[in-house]
Amino acid sequence: MTILGQEPREQHMALTAEDRLEMTDLLGRYNQAIDNRKAEAWADTFTSDGVFVVEGSEPIAGRDALIAMVEAMGENSTPPTKHWVSNLRFDGDGDNATMLADIVILQQNRVLLSGRYVNTLQHTNLPTEADHAPAWKFSKRLFINEG
Repeated sequence: MTILGQEPREQHMALTAEDRLEMTDLLGRYNQAIDNRKAEAWADTFTSDGVFVVEGSEPIAGRDALIAMVEAMGENSTPPTKHWVSNLRFDGDGDNATMLADIVILQQNRVLLSGRYVNTLQHTNLPTEADHAPAWKFSKRLFINEG
C-alpha cells in the first residue's frame, strides 16, 4: 500500500543514514519544543499513544497527557532550560528503532540534571506537518537521572 506517494518500507531492513538523520532531527525538535514549553510541538514528536517516563515516576501516556505535562510547566517558566544531548547510539530495522542518548539539562548556564534517554522509536509512515513526508517518532522515552 502506498501512502501519499511513498512506497512502503521493507521490513527488517537496516537503519540507513537517512533514518539516523531523521531521528537526530526529531531529537532536536523535541529539545527545542520542551525548552520553549511548546506543548503541542513536543507531543508531535511522539506517536499518538507515546509514553514519557522519568525513572521511578508514573508514565505519562498519550497525546493529551503529554500536552498537559508541558502546559503544567508553564509556557514562560523562568528560568528557561536547555536540553543538550550527545553520544547518540542507534539500533533497529524496518520501522522500529532504539536510540540511546546522554543528556545534560542546563538552567541559567548551570547543570540542572544529567542522565540518559533510552528511546524506542517507530517509523509512522504518516506525514509530518512540516514536509508531508513519513516520519520517525518516539513511542517511548525513558529518562534515567544520573545526577
